[in-house]
Amino acid sequence: MIYVLNQPTIVDLCGADAGQILHNLTTADVRALTVGQGCESFITDVRGKTLHHVMVYRTDQGFRLVGPGGESAKDPQTSFCQRLVDHCDRYIIREDATPTIVEGDWRLWVADPESAAGLNDSWHDCSWLGPGSRMCWSTDDASVSLVGPVGDQAAFHWHRVIAGFPWYGIDLDDSNLPQEADRDSQTISFTKGCYLGQETVARLDALGQVQRKLVHWAIGPADDSPTPTSDGSEPLAVTVTSGTTLQAGEKKVARLTSLATLRPPEGVAESAVEKFRSMTQSISFPVAAVAMGFARRSHFDPGARAEGSDAAGLPIQGEVLAVPHE
Repeated sequence: MIYVLNQPTIVDLCGADAGQILHNLTTADVRALTVGQGCESFITDVRGKTLHHVMVYRTDQGFRLVGPGGESAKDPQTSFCQRLVDHCDRYIIREDATPTIVEGDWRLWVADPESAAGLNDSWHDCSWLGPGSRMCWSTDDASVSLVGPVGDQAAFHWHRVIAGFPWYGIDLDDSNLPQEADRDSQTISFTKGCYLGQETVARLDALGQVQRKLVHWAIGPADDSPTPTSDGSEPLAVTVTSGTTLQAGEKKVARLTSLATLRPPEGVAESAVEKFRSMTQSISFPVAAVAMGFARRSHFDPGARAEGSDAAGLPIQGEVLAVPHE
């Protein structure tokens, strides 16, 4: 399946010293990229906090950074694009490097691994829907090589939750440390040398574990719910929203950030629906949704349980699932 996304973050960093500047600001080894290659990376500040989570592509002129669009929660007047440009500018003194917002009505098309085979050279490797997915950007819909139907943003987000990809601005923001996303192998080089925030990232690696990280949850009505199923076979749709919390005993152990409900929106790839079923087939309670959310260390491992209430006040329960991208 191919999905279309509107108003992404696209920033170019060009110039002879663009590689050195970007090396100093990213967790991945971006200087190892050759023209046309890309990698997933965090942009970090001096504290090691995540200013953005992007795909970085090497171009003839430098690098292109592509990621979720949006605005900073702390400064709603500043877009993620502008924040990236300002951040780069702050650390460019005499170097030959210029960050630029790629202006225009850009859209992203993202193909899942099953649809990526055979796409032309305008498509680039990305990790948003799992290994093997690809991305294309354009302002002209007609220039994109498409085969078959195109899903919208709601369908994309359902699929990427099942694929296990956190979305900056929804699951992550600038209060998070890179390791809290649980994507160390995809985003962090521990051998590339110094970069902004590297001391914090390295110290966390040496200590072995963060205090919270994103995990996957199976969510359903609690065992004592008076009507756990709608027809004896499917759980009722729980009204879980971003920010819903789960507890174990008297302690809050999780905060949910993204949700893929039992009934997916129109346009979701059948392979993602099948993955939903396979991820949840061993769960002992009726599963109404798969969620991403932060958990405390006590609930990092698959099988850990917690409970809470949905937006309507009905009791719900959750169980940690195995991480899809492992």
